[in-house]
Amino acid sequence: MYSQRIIVTGGAGYIGSHFCKYAKSKGHQIFTIDNLSTGYKEFVKWGDFFLMDVRESNKLYDLISKIKPNYLVHFAASAYVQESFINPLDYISNNIGGMESVTRICTELSIPIIFSSSCSVYGEVKSLPVNEDSELIPLSPYGETKLLCEKILKWCEKSSNLKYVSLRYFNAAGADFDKEIGENHNPETHLIPLVIKSINKGIKLKIFGNNYNTKDGTAVRDYIHVNDLARAHLNAIEYLNSNGKSDFFNLGSGSGTSIMNIVNTLESITGLKIKKEFCPKRIGDPSKLFADIKKAKNILNWEPKYSKIETILQSAWDWHKISINNY
Repeated sequence: MYSQRIIVTGGAGYIGSHFCKYAKSKGHQIFTIDNLSTGYKEFVKWGDFFLMDVRESNKLYDLISKIKPNYLVHFAASAYVQESFINPLDYISNNIGGMESVTRICTELSIPIIFSSSCSVYGEVKSLPVNEDSELIPLSPYGETKLLCEKILKWCEKSSNLKYVSLRYFNAAGADFDKEIGENHNPETHLIPLVIKSINKGIKLKIFGNNYNTKDGTAVRDYIHVNDLARAHLNAIEYLNSNGKSDFFNLGSGSGTSIMNIVNTLESITGLKIKKEFCPKRIGDPSKLFADIKKAKNILNWEPKYSKIETILQSAWDWHKISINNY
């Protein structure tokens, strides 16, 4: 595929910045748009940066018209499940409002969209692994906003022939192997950084639920290395560039790992013990969730390379060791 001009919304964030690095390494021109509400300017190292909220539609239209991209990869969103229960209107404004703005412009300018969706669109599934035909019953306002964003893309394709790929991530994890960027949220809600924080600061790790219907009683999730996610986004662009039809795909490792397995493996990697406190289950948390990724393998010609749990945890630990005082 020839070099493409790619706009990346939310490119200063965790997954977006890893995509920018990977796409740049493959010879593409990258243009990051981010309002830095949760991202880091220090993570924008691969291409031009524009400080902007994607809901500023007039400014966004002018900028996109000037850049003339071949594709737009839309990461920008609020992404905390529990926070979405507390501030649902903020999630509607940011996630749905942002999607409306981006999609309206891309529809008018005929720019295909690669959308950062989520396995949260599924909710508590009836059978595992989760495939793309599983019932869509989100358990959280966050999941609902992601599902509505997918519907917006479908409606716009029918009305105007907008092309898109929607990628339903399972649990993004790990860090850049060169240790330039990694996972750092504020507030931090993701398991692996919280386990590492517990190790570094000697504080108790809160584990929500130890009576799930799982082997060790803790919740089971599908962890996918962030570099594998970055690769999948570029594969999606290559797919559309080869006249692929609009579609949606699961992205995961294809297997589940329990919270206690994460804890035990990190104890083995670090040689340190983790203090634990078991707490009641949280609303909106299904007991098990892991992906069927055959569709992405067959159509996007993608499969995870770096998503063994030991690889994920080692990369996360390596990055956090050098960045603990920087963010």
